[in-house]
Amino acid sequence: MTTHARATNPYAELLAIGAEIDSHEADLYVRATPETVKLVKNTGWGFTYFKSEIDGRLWLDVPFAFIPFWGKKPYREEHCTHLEKAWCDCDWCRVVRGGRGEGGVK
Repeated sequence: MTTHARATNPYAELLAIGAEIDSHEADLYVRATPETVKLVKNTGWGFTYFKSEIDGRLWLDVPFAFIPFWGKKPYREEHCTHLEKAWCDCDWCRVVRGGRGEGGVK
């Protein structure tokens, strides 16, 4: 069994070669080509294949490899549409409030 050190995250390398990428939260999606498959395999990160329901093409799902996600904290302004209220009853406010009562999150 061969093990690989995660010396580099595939995200930066994929950007450098101009690969077609997308993401969902922390998961990196990259269009499967011989070049991108080889690159991701060489970094040692695990991945799965999936066929896109949008474009019908084959993509790689590389869990936790979408670097921009890790530096981003959600702000209420990005999700809640009732900012004039301290809290509303939208899903985002209910989750963030977490039963802590009235207040604001920024």
